Amino acid sequence: MLPNLDINITRRWIQRCETEHTLDCRKASKIGEELPDRFMLIDVNTRCIIQAPSCAKFFALSYVWGSATDQFHTSKKHLKASGTGSSSPNLLLKLPSQLAQVIEDAIQFVRALGETYLWVDALCIIHDDESHLNTQLNAMDHIYGRAVLTIIAAPGFSFSNHLPG
Repeated sequence: MLPNLDINITRRWIQRCETEHTLDCRKASKIGEELPDRFMLIDVNTRCIIQAPSCAKFFALSYVWGSATDQFHTSKKHLKASGTGSSSPNLLLKLPSQLAQVIEDAIQFVRALGETYLWVDALCIIHDDESHLNTQLNAMDHIYGRAVLTIIAAPGFSFSNHLPG
């Protein structure tokens, strides 16, 4: 697990927000109202990119991509070649076994919280689909605003850094 991240304090923050800021913090239940069409999330338990359920409670990751161009990102080619073999119409893509370190850490953190969904721009936006890309980029304020919590990898200089504690 991530030794410098306190799961229990994070759980308490979320619980406090949900009980004391009811109207503001329960916006996640209105996911379909302000989030873009074809909104995708990572299911951290199955390591798959899915079409987001209409009332999904999700976390978001904000991090520095850095100058490296070899980071995995979702493309039409990946979606077409996915061949997931699943009967689930929501399943779009199985993730590679190893992703950028900061993304792996965020997946592990969300899973440790007992939650299911994570939004990461590199993975939840189809980068070579201009329509999808523009729609998602124009909705970034709504995406981060609807997240239960945004994990910010502030001191990182690239996607290869660990999440700090």
